[in-house]
Amino acid sequence: LLKAADGLVVSRLERVRGSKSTGAVLSGMNTAYEKGRSATEAVDLDEAIWTNAELAQAELTECTYDYAQWFPTAQSRVGEASMAAKGYPERVCEWYAEMDANQTVCFRTPWGTTDGIPRKVGYPQGALSAAWRSKFPQDPLLRLLEEFGRPYRLRLPPEVGVEELNEPPKVPVGRAYSDDTRMWTAGWPDLQHNLGIVSYAAPRLAIGLKPSKM
Repeated sequence: LLKAADGLVVSRLERVRGSKSTGAVLSGMNTAYEKGRSATEAVDLDEAIWTNAELAQAELTECTYDYAQWFPTAQSRVGEASMAAKGYPERVCEWYAEMDANQTVCFRTPWGTTDGIPRKVGYPQGALSAAWRSKFPQDPLLRLLEEFGRPYRLRLPPEVGVEELNEPPKVPVGRAYSDDTRMWTAGWPDLQHNLGIVSYAAPRLAIGLKPSKM
């Protein structure tokens, strides 16, 4: 019954999101679980940026990072607050909050199965809504990177004969897919700047980073 109701809510919300432009609801940096968006987009963009930097003989620095056990540790209350701030119906936010509050987990041990333990954080990966709901807690961080981050700018190859464009075309500060994010900058100082934004915002959004993958 819960999955049936969850699926109905998800399908209706996805129809509304699908009618809006990319980035209107959630940051366009995160392409995960969006219809018509491929998981290979970050790889394709990465190849294009590195090719451009090589042709233009430009400095380029890349960094990838991911969150520590994203689905089990993402703070659902942060996600619901983000949903409410973006204008999602109050009844939908309340329904998800109530659904999260009433879920328990059990553990199998050599001595039997434990009693139910209330789930305080995370999104159950078996829930239909868990995939796209998990994007909401990190959306404020991605918006900060979009607003204040320093992206790599595409350069014309030297053989074109133009030393510098007045306003070089921009590429995204980074590209994310679920819990994995990749950033490109024109050198170490810009990368330090962007990672400073991540380091500042992640703890305040209760997002755990995995330093071993940075």
